[in-house]
Amino acid sequence: MPPPRCTPRLLVTGGTGNLGGHVLSRLRGRDVVIRALSRRPQLTVPAVEHVVADLTRRGTLDSALGVSRMPVIPVPKQFRCQPIDAREVADKLVELALGEPRGRAPDIGGPERTTWAAMVRDYVGMTGRRRSVLEVPMPGMRSVRAGALLVGPDAEPDGPYGQTTRRAFLQTRLHGEAVRR
Repeated sequence: MPPPRCTPRLLVTGGTGNLGGHVLSRLRGRDVVIRALSRRPQLTVPAVEHVVADLTRRGTLDSALGVSRMPVIPVPKQFRCQPIDAREVADKLVELALGEPRGRAPDIGGPERTTWAAMVRDYVGMTGRRRSVLEVPMPGMRSVRAGALLVGPDAEPDGPYGQTTRRAFLQTRLHGEAVRR
């Protein structure tokens, strides 16, 4: 007799947003327990538990989920990325919107190539938490491991557009202080 199967529990962040709504509609009717997270209590979807939390405010996620401490943080294994500060993206979008028409704009990215695990480790370290980061193999991520999210040959001619490093971003966001890049 096979061992009993545990029903997967999924948390969809941004459950009231465009992408989150599509994810929720595709999960309904499947053999999973669904929780949708959003900043405001506005979700009324059958068979979905709504959780209110603001991921930009320390502690709201743990309290919303009723979690006091998670000793291990799972992250996708070898998830390569090139994070860019949203303010720099906004600057570029305004520049493009107000500039001369130019067709397809070059890709932009931050000044560093890194992994999701490295970013989470930085965050854990800068918040003083003592948690391990566990890289978990994720099916269907081959292109990401190969660098699909990295700025490539169609990038800005002078290199990555963003100037803010991930550590400088975290320092400012968590402690309100700018650090040298």
